[in-house]
Amino acid sequence: MSKRALLKFKRGILLALDVDGHRRTKKHKALIANRYQGAKDILVAGFWNGHDASCCLMQNGKILAHIELERYLRLKEVHGDALYVMHEYMLSRLGLDFDDVDLFATCYPPSVHEKYSSLYRPALDRIFFVGHHTAHASHAFYSSNLANSMILTVDGGGVEGRNFGATGMYVGDEQVVRPVAPIMPRPNIGGVWSRVTRYVFGLQTGGSGGHQAGTVMAMAAFGDRTRFEERFYRAMTVDNVEAEARPPGHDWYRRELFIPIDPVKDPPHPYWFDLRELADQDSQAKLDIAAGFQAATERIVQELVERLFELTHGRNKQLCISGGVALNSVVAGMLARNLPWLTDLYIPPVPADDGLSLGAAQYLTHHVLNLSMRAVHDPFLSPYLGLEYDQSDVMTALSQSSRPLEWRQCDIPELVSLLVEDKIIAAFHGRSESGRRALGNRSIIASPLNSEMKSIVNEKVKHRQWFRPFAPAVLEEEAGEWFESGDAWPSPYMSFVLPFKEHVRDQVPAVIHHDGSARLQTVSKKASPWFYDLISAFRQVTGVPVILNTSFNDREPIVESPQDAINCFLKTSIDYLYFVEQKLLVTEKRD
Repeated sequence: MSKRALLKFKRGILLALDVDGHRRTKKHKALIANRYQGAKDILVAGFWNGHDASCCLMQNGKILAHIELERYLRLKEVHGDALYVMHEYMLSRLGLDFDDVDLFATCYPPSVHEKYSSLYRPALDRIFFVGHHTAHASHAFYSSNLANSMILTVDGGGVEGRNFGATGMYVGDEQVVRPVAPIMPRPNIGGVWSRVTRYVFGLQTGGSGGHQAGTVMAMAAFGDRTRFEERFYRAMTVDNVEAEARPPGHDWYRRELFIPIDPVKDPPHPYWFDLRELADQDSQAKLDIAAGFQAATERIVQELVERLFELTHGRNKQLCISGGVALNSVVAGMLARNLPWLTDLYIPPVPADDGLSLGAAQYLTHHVLNLSMRAVHDPFLSPYLGLEYDQSDVMTALSQSSRPLEWRQCDIPELVSLLVEDKIIAAFHGRSESGRRALGNRSIIASPLNSEMKSIVNEKVKHRQWFRPFAPAVLEEEAGEWFESGDAWPSPYMSFVLPFKEHVRDQVPAVIHHDGSARLQTVSKKASPWFYDLISAFRQVTGVPVILNTSFNDREPIVESPQDAINCFLKTSIDYLYFVEQKLLVTEKRD
């Protein structure tokens, strides 16, 4: 960082702000209004250094880029120095430096950030602090294209000013996001999910191994939802304190040191030990436990939505949901089906903590600086917010491969032919998707027609449990023909699990889960032209407007760079690697 930039930091104005009513709020809002409102070319940088660390850059309300540290460190859900990554990767690629940034936005508490970069303290002069749930709510609402909406935030907890909470209830009205109830420490649905995932099922709940709550969700389709539902409902309501507590001997800090947690060596959890023993001894009981847990979660989230509807006196039938629990796409699908009065249900592309940097920047930009949402907003917030890579980046990565590669030109008709032949293809295109789900730019794709394809990809590529499902990417205009309520609930970010219609299920066995459902991605020409064209070409050949889509990774973060793509390709049984923009089909060179 240049001396000039450091001096500019130190000459700035302190903008620390509690959004829960601290007496300095009006003073600092007025200060910002006097200095920045009406100004042109306002550049706001958002960052978050806690788990799922990330950073973003917004200019006049438009998101220029958003990157997640795990993609660069190649370790899942890491804590880290987002300001350093912002400086080294984002700003440098955009030809900018810290002295070009007008304001920074991040989330409480400051202690999360102070232990990292030396850049943090100079930056204090221009940092605006936003509450954890306010940032989640802001990312959902300001990304939604809704003029007004109820907003529910549900996760494992975060700091809101001087308070800690796991559930927030807000409304968004044009430029304003405001709470309609105090932040609630209970129910802590996300906290209970972490304890159950780790202490009942013996799975990872963060750190370099990632959070394996998705495995529990997948297991739930095989179990009896009624057997343990009341036990889990009580755990997340009456017994929430005991159920979400960390047991004596719980190792919390290893994930900050990037050391994998070993659930096998975990101490017993007093509240959950009986279910752990039962799950270890009885395979069907294990599935019933997962099903009951999912059922109780759905029930509680629906109750929260209904309570929020009451608090807002039924004036609003639009709903945004954010926070880590919003990644539970089965819950989202349930709400879409069970609440017929809902006219809109929106979940942003990055609802978990990797979206906090976006939400903080959006709150500062739209709520505080009062920059019009409508002036910059597109009806579809692109999830493709990563950095760009050009021809030279691709060719350099190919030439530096650890094993010999060969490549040739290839177009979409040939890709379709390979898919029909049951070849597995990894696609690398443009800017990477933000969030946990690959949406065509960093995807592994395959034909959904072969009933064995799910097992093949799970075993040979993803190296995970046989029962884990894969998403169907379907042409947006065809979704209503294939899914129950598919035409009513577009799912461009894979937000909803919906049932396939009965009469089409036997056509796409590789993307149908045990209960006949799937977490669908609806693909539009505007959002992803290349992916749309590929699926359209596949339909012309097969009559099926659906392709199996899963994230381009193998027990690691989704690939970011061309080099990451090649490394993942070489260590799996993927048949081909395809660089879309260059139309290069890559294979390993054989003697």
